[in-house]
Amino acid sequence: MTLSQLMLVTLACLFSCLALLALTLYVWPGFWLRCLVRVGRGRALLALLALQPLRSLVCDRLLAVWLWDFERQQIILVGKGLSHLGYTVNKVVESVDAVLPIVHPDDHLRLNRIVRHFVHHHPEFTIECRLHRRLGRKPWVRLHGVSLLRGRKGRLRLAIGGVEDISERKVHVGTIAAMNEQLQQRLSQQQDQLRATEQARQDLVTRLRQVLDTVPVSICWKDVHGNYLGCNTQFARVAGLTSPDDIVGKTDYDFWWSAQVPEILQEDENVISAGQPLLDLEQQLTLPSQKSRRLRCSHVPLRDAHGECVGVLKTYQNVTRGYLLAQASDREQRLLQDVLDSTDAMISLVGRDFRFVRVNRLLESVVGMDRSRFVGKKVSDVFSGKLGERATAIVEHIIQTHQPVKEPYILKDQLGKVRHFLAYNNPLFDEQGNVDKVITVSMEITQLKHAQSALEEARAKAEAALQVKSQFLANMSHEIRTPMNAIIGLSQLALSTELSAKTEDYVQKIHYSAENLLGIVNDILDFSKIEAGKLGLNPKPFDLLQMIENLGSIMALKASRKRLAFRQTIEPNTPRFINGDALRLHQVLTNLIGNAVKFTREGHVHLAVRMSVDMGERQILRFMVEDTGVGLSEQQLGQLFQAFEQADAGVAREYGGTGLGLAISQRLVEMMGGDIRVKSEPGAGSVFEFTINVGRADAEAANQQLQASGDQPVDLRGAPVLLVEDNEINQQVALEMLAPLNLHIDTARNGAEAVAMVEQGNYALVLMDIQMPVMDGYTATEKLRERYSMEALPIVGLTANVLDEDRKRMLSVGMNDHIGKPIDRRALEQSLVRWLARPETEHETCCADGQTESAEPEMVEPGAAGAIDLAQGLARVRGRQDRLYSLLDSFFAQYGKAAEQFDALWTTRDWVQLAEQSHAVKGVAGNLAIPRVYQLCTQLQHQAETSQVAGCRTTIEQLRTALGDAAAEFERLKGLE
Repeated sequence: MTLSQLMLVTLACLFSCLALLALTLYVWPGFWLRCLVRVGRGRALLALLALQPLRSLVCDRLLAVWLWDFERQQIILVGKGLSHLGYTVNKVVESVDAVLPIVHPDDHLRLNRIVRHFVHHHPEFTIECRLHRRLGRKPWVRLHGVSLLRGRKGRLRLAIGGVEDISERKVHVGTIAAMNEQLQQRLSQQQDQLRATEQARQDLVTRLRQVLDTVPVSICWKDVHGNYLGCNTQFARVAGLTSPDDIVGKTDYDFWWSAQVPEILQEDENVISAGQPLLDLEQQLTLPSQKSRRLRCSHVPLRDAHGECVGVLKTYQNVTRGYLLAQASDREQRLLQDVLDSTDAMISLVGRDFRFVRVNRLLESVVGMDRSRFVGKKVSDVFSGKLGERATAIVEHIIQTHQPVKEPYILKDQLGKVRHFLAYNNPLFDEQGNVDKVITVSMEITQLKHAQSALEEARAKAEAALQVKSQFLANMSHEIRTPMNAIIGLSQLALSTELSAKTEDYVQKIHYSAENLLGIVNDILDFSKIEAGKLGLNPKPFDLLQMIENLGSIMALKASRKRLAFRQTIEPNTPRFINGDALRLHQVLTNLIGNAVKFTREGHVHLAVRMSVDMGERQILRFMVEDTGVGLSEQQLGQLFQAFEQADAGVAREYGGTGLGLAISQRLVEMMGGDIRVKSEPGAGSVFEFTINVGRADAEAANQQLQASGDQPVDLRGAPVLLVEDNEINQQVALEMLAPLNLHIDTARNGAEAVAMVEQGNYALVLMDIQMPVMDGYTATEKLRERYSMEALPIVGLTANVLDEDRKRMLSVGMNDHIGKPIDRRALEQSLVRWLARPETEHETCCADGQTESAEPEMVEPGAAGAIDLAQGLARVRGRQDRLYSLLDSFFAQYGKAAEQFDALWTTRDWVQLAEQSHAVKGVAGNLAIPRVYQLCTQLQHQAETSQVAGCRTTIEQLRTALGDAAAEFERLKGLE
């Protein structure tokens, strides 16, 4: 080993020893210090610290080392580090109190307590405190002390320790503490958040469980192997489990019928493998209890956080009730459709959007459209044109008004056939009361329309036949009445003269037979009017008791001729004055009492009257006619009120009559608001009772009506009258009729002249023709009514048109009355009396002809006794033959060639002139009793007004012949003079 090597080894050992010493001092400096103190106390310590390695250690590791000698009461501080704190290095302190100023005052008490404890008891101590501020900062130090030597009694004799600078560590510890506090706070917050999250999760799980348990749906979930993981309460109840937790680990074989489980598992496998849900699948599943249910199932795959399918969620909704209701509803819908299809009407339902909701089979077949194409289409798409527009308007109207609509319509079916329907459109309401749909029921009325057309045609024919019948009866009545008036009038005149007994007997029988014949004619005419609905009532105030008294006088006379007793009874409660149709009541009583007298051989006839019901302004009167005649059987009573019926043929032969009296009486009683009844037995007589509904009237009204009827004597002499007539012959006829009345008469040829003359003169009455040139009677009357009232200037119309329409028009323009042509003298005189009547006391004499039987006499048409009815013509001019012949001469001179004029007008189709001229000839011919010419002119006027070309031509030719015949007849009459 060389020297250099030896030195290196020595140095290595030295450094090793020094390193071990330093390590020992660093780890346990008290051990060495104790050893050194024992060896040399303070000097040794100072010597030791003088060594560079130890000094570096103390300076680096410790601020200072202290040695406390209790025997000497000295504390030795050794350490260069104190100089950094502003204290002397290697200082010897005489006492502990001398050290305290170095320590911060706030730590004195704690330091004293620890030092005292160390001195007396503890072998070592450690305290962290602050030194007093010297260099502008408060350094933190750790004081550590170890007892080195104690006496026998444990008295401390020597201690050693060090002062370690921990200021930087304290800063780091504070920072760490602050950071630790922040971390603790964050940790606490995170823990709070974690607890809140966990609580929220638990709440969410609870709410989810509550939701799952409250929904009316069974819910369960399974893993991919088909094992149940959970369910809600609803599923557990359906599956028969006590708790939802009992389902864990079970399979479908535990709940469903085993035969259905493979299908269920296959569905789950399909959902899991495809990863797609299977929704709203309806199945008929059976529980092990054999209870079958209709369930709507949905399968949804369950996925983990990575999106992998880990199971399936299944929901089951029990739709058994809805399924059964739906089946029942389907059955009802099919039944409803079957009912709709079985009806013989077209039925449809239309919604608020005007689209068809339902139709029946008949509508499909008529329109030619299948039901599937019908439903959903708008009404206007199915029915085009006006029909679709009208149908849409009806639906809209019903939606707005909530009111049904009934309306006919015409529809062409798929074959192009026109068919008629009557639609009943009715609203269907929803729960809020709004129109939800409109149902239309269309009844086919095609056959009804055809039947109506046929009925209308038949009615037209019947009305035409009735018109012909009425015209025939009117003509026959006129033809019969004309000679009957002569027979009755002449027989009355003959009976007023002196006759032999035999001749008087003949004349009386003639007069009686004529009156019977006239009664028959009147009955036939009345019945004809009743059948045609043209017979009306004319209610007016009258004296009922006076009428019954007069009737009783007549009937008592008839009864006395058969040696029968006749009596009448009027109850005290019977009103005297009533408002009713006296003429028709008189007719009914006359018929019933006349029959009673006729069919009674011996005994009596009794008339009784009483008030049955008093209703204030209206009263029900009851009349009874009782007799002791032959009586009636049940069979005879059944047909008693039928027209043209009598008890039997023998009755007709024995007593006579047409069998119309009771039928007419029944109709009249019903028209007067009552009814008629009969009680009878064969051989025990009969009792006829009837009631009528009348109004209350007073004496004044009845007396006024009596005066208005013309029953008072009047004097018309000198009354100024204006006769407006464009035809000279008609003027002459009217003047001849008015001559005996001694009136002051002026004439005008048209309405314009009449208006001018009335304005210039002072007339009491105007007789106004209707059809005239320049201005007709209607226009003239309207102009006169602008200045004169009906009371100030009465106007009476004269016309050959006597239909109801003509009469109504004359009254509507302001005429007071009307008289038909040919003019009846009595009707003319009566009308004059009615409107010119003055009390008798104002005149020296009265008019003998002032009284008439009827206020509105029936027009008497000219007779048919040859081409010219000479007797009636003479009656028109009060028997003055020369006057009649003069008028006839004027007629043939003016109208003898009328047929040629009519023919020219027909050729030019001038219907207006043809109607007017035929009307003029008609009026003159009627007044002069030329019946055939009158009838043909009436017919021609109607044909011209309705433009009947062919009919006019035929009538003109017939009129040409009739005029020739009349002219020849007139020449023959003049040759007989």
